Amino acid sequence: MLENLLQIPPAAGVYLNLLEQMRMSLYLVEEERARHYINKPLPLDDDEACFQRVIATWSKVARAYAHCARIDPSPESAEQSFRAAMILHRCIYYTGMVLVEHHRARRELPRGLWLDLHAYFTTAEKKGVATLSIPDALDPQGRSTHCTAAFISLLLSELAGPYSLSIRDQNLTRRWANSWSPLVSLHAAVPGEPLPSFVIDLTQDLGLCPSASSMQTEQLRRLDTSRLEHAVRPGPPATEPEDVTFADRPRRRLHGWPMQTLA
Repeated sequence: MLENLLQIPPAAGVYLNLLEQMRMSLYLVEEERARHYINKPLPLDDDEACFQRVIATWSKVARAYAHCARIDPSPESAEQSFRAAMILHRCIYYTGMVLVEHHRARRELPRGLWLDLHAYFTTAEKKGVATLSIPDALDPQGRSTHCTAAFISLLLSELAGPYSLSIRDQNLTRRWANSWSPLVSLHAAVPGEPLPSFVIDLTQDLGLCPSASSMQTEQLRRLDTSRLEHAVRPGPPATEPEDVTFADRPRRRLHGWPMQTLA
């Protein structure tokens, strides 16, 4: 169906509704396929085709959303901005799923993946919709989200060192990164002001990179993690969690993140 939509697209509004209606079923189908290669030794051999199929699906969905944006003739309006925010969030989310699958399969990231993510985020910034709230049917708690939160969630997950984590801990870290990414803000670097040790360089095919290697200040973004640091500061919980190991492990992992280098 994705191929048909890309080749013979319907009207932009219908196109977007179809893609939104497919989200949950696509997630369930591809998650089941991913079981064939998660926790399997490399090389994948017979499971390689399954891995490539999942990657291809996520890439096609991201392209379909981007295609939907290109054929939308709507003039600028609040409704059009909302659609743009939703489309760009989905582009970031599904391109991010390509990154997630490479982490889960212990595979090297393909070239250009972070550049694609940077491009979608930059477009959201330019359109003024980077923090415009939109619904997310895949959020287990029914929370709204926005483009910046989706982008930061991927940065935090990458910072946690996913290749060194078990699949269970990858899932936990990603879950907590999704929950806490709204507590992190993203700001443009100001010429003349000191930079943290690590920044996001929108011209480099990387997530976070050393600020010393970045020369174009206008393309740099820095993370403000002050609210997140406050949220994960050690302290007695208000109530004893039912599963101490489940609750505490990602908290310890987040305390291992070098946040002092980011802000």
